[in-house]
Amino acid sequence: IGVYRLRFDPSREGGSGAVRGTIEGLLVCPCREERCTDFGTIAVGSYPNPWTVGGATYLARDHTGAVLPAVEVRTDGGHTGLNCVFGLEIALAAPVSSVRLTLVHFAAPATVEAYAGGVPVGAQTMTAAGGTPETLTFAAAAIDRLVVKPPNNETLLLELCVG
Repeated sequence: IGVYRLRFDPSREGGSGAVRGTIEGLLVCPCREERCTDFGTIAVGSYPNPWTVGGATYLARDHTGAVLPAVEVRTDGGHTGLNCVFGLEIALAAPVSSVRLTLVHFAAPATVEAYAGGVPVGAQTMTAAGGTPETLTFAAAAIDRLVVKPPNNETLLLELCVG
């Protein structure tokens, strides 16, 4: 974006004499940098727990809260994603100001909580019908951790985007 103010003496042939002026400018990037991990592009299978991929570390828990030996990318109902089991903790590599999660459930809706330095900064519960992907968005300063809490072992994380 630039503003130019130029001054010169007019004549019948156009401008003449010295040119005086001010050139002011500002570089602006109207785009937001966002990094996404699309679990639909990752091979179906088991991975170590915790598992670091795409700038985040994922830790899956069973119904007792115990850490599982592996996390699993699987396909259900035509959707491929990371199984949230009975609890999925997501530690981000660096604090961010926005997070988008796309999830799908096949039984009861999951709740997602966002944290900044251990302090809760938001919580949302899915509202879409079973089998329908839904995107939840969080915006707050310094989000560094998310916790997905499915009531049943029937929720997949399809995509995680941070910006």
